[in-house]
Amino acid sequence: MAIGVAAALTQWVRSRGLPHRALFDASNFALSAGAAALTYHGVSGAHGPGGMRLLAAVLAGLAYTAVNHGLLCLAMGLSETRSPLKVWQERFHWARYHFLAYGVLALFAAVANEQLGIASLLALILPPMLLAQTMRARFVQYRAARHVH
Repeated sequence: MAIGVAAALTQWVRSRGLPHRALFDASNFALSAGAAALTYHGVSGAHGPGGMRLLAAVLAGLAYTAVNHGLLCLAMGLSETRSPLKVWQERFHWARYHFLAYGVLALFAAVANEQLGIASLLALILPPMLLAQTMRARFVQYRAARHVH
């Protein structure tokens, strides 16, 4: 939960965003992480069998996503006077299957860290970070090209 708050504050400082949005993001990330942690530990315990940990990870990822997107869509819906469900369908529905992988990836990262140490986390985290950076750069290029014409 603390990492979620730190991530929101870092994002706010980096983007020079609005303070009320930073507060919302920090609260949203913390609540989402808390829901995921409660779900995971409630289903698997601290060190349950592998299959139970995998199920707990999937459910924890869904809990995180449900809280995170639920609050986000509620805020967007209120801001735009639209249904939160409509907001989700238009902006997040496309990635519904991706959300199933979040908890599993978190479990893999935790197990790799337990067994191999911090270097294994870099091996798991670096490729998605590079991909995200590339996608962000391509999106900026795409937007710039569309505004030129």
